[in-house]
Amino acid sequence: MVLVSKLSSSNKTKILVAMTAFLLVGVAMFLLISKPTPQAVVRVTDQGHFDSLRWKKNIKYDRETCVSDLLERKLLDDLSEAQVLGLLGTPDSKESSHWDYEIRPENASFETLFVTFKDGKVTKSELRSNP
Repeated sequence: MVLVSKLSSSNKTKILVAMTAFLLVGVAMFLLISKPTPQAVVRVTDQGHFDSLRWKKNIKYDRETCVSDLLERKLLDDLSEAQVLGLLGTPDSKESSHWDYEIRPENASFETLFVTFKDGKVTKSELRSNP
């Protein structure tokens, strides 16, 4: 305290401004680092809710129980191709403008999650029935 009282008021102001800036930068860094990824945001473990890990494992009917929640909550809207890969894993079929994820591949008649891209971003995601 003795040192602070010996400082001029302009130096005290400079120190206060520097400490405030340091604190704000620290808070900003914390918020950037702790920002959840799309996978963390949508990781819900209740039955019937989308779960990225269950989707990627594709264990018997897990995709079928997750897909309606994925579409209803519009979790793919505006995601980049890299983000979709992180969330859903490698597609079963991949074209330049769309990717397909099979929902029940063991059935003769099955459904596919059809994800459409434009300029590297999801523009549409829908469930399609395959004959």
